[in-house]
Amino acid sequence: MTTTTTILHLSDLHIHRQRWRPENRRLARIVAWILHRYESAAPPPVVVITGDLVDDGTREQYERLLELLAPLKAAGLPILACPGNHDSGPMGNSYYVSARVDFQRHVLGEVMGIAGTETASDRMAELFPLVHTIGDARFIGLDSVAGMIGESFHFAQGALGLAQIRKLRAILATPHAGPTIVYLHHHPFNRLFTECLRDAEALMGAMKDKVDVVLFGHRHRSALWSPKDGIDVVIAAGKTTEPEGDDKFELREVALRGRAPEVSRYHIDL
Repeated sequence: MTTTTTILHLSDLHIHRQRWRPENRRLARIVAWILHRYESAAPPPVVVITGDLVDDGTREQYERLLELLAPLKAAGLPILACPGNHDSGPMGNSYYVSARVDFQRHVLGEVMGIAGTETASDRMAELFPLVHTIGDARFIGLDSVAGMIGESFHFAQGALGLAQIRKLRAILATPHAGPTIVYLHHHPFNRLFTECLRDAEALMGAMKDKVDVVLFGHRHRSALWSPKDGIDVVIAAGKTTEPEGDDKFELREVALRGRAPEVSRYHIDL
């Protein structure tokens, strides 16, 4: 029997330490909408957050993020996430090991339940790509910050690095009966210098004809490509915690039954 997997795509939450910040209040509103809409859904939707969960990668911001996501976890909704440039350092323009350790501990450990993430050192390179099978869908999370570690200033650029792309190719070489979803933060084919994924061409080559859905964020601009370079559906999320217009937040849902993605676009009142 074919399983229907529903994905809710969020990105670029930019959560702050202070409770009163607009992004924090708006995420609480979005979480409440999700819980109300999918209250009786079985199985529950998978929430995929494609980076920049917090604004500067500080421990206090991650702690506030955990508070805001707690109702989704309590309701049993699976949450998957990957790091963005803002998760890894101040203003998203520097990468700090301490920020990556906090992402590893709080997001990968406390939110996603990945074992062995409580270490005080940065283990992210060995953890990614993340692979989860939910229903009959295979989710692959990428760390598009990994290839930039060691650069003091990077203009919000990203890179996966050769090792991670090799691992991804090996994962995709293993046949999977259900759909495959890849999620990352940086734009996988945009060439803007200040926001680019440096090894985007290698990534797109690895995914061609092997992936059903690609999800990402970073530019705060929502867009949909269907199909794109041998991939059925490619979705860029905007900044989920920023209204798209008319005081409404945008949220895309991807419903997968077998390998056929169906994309719906919802607008949530402020």
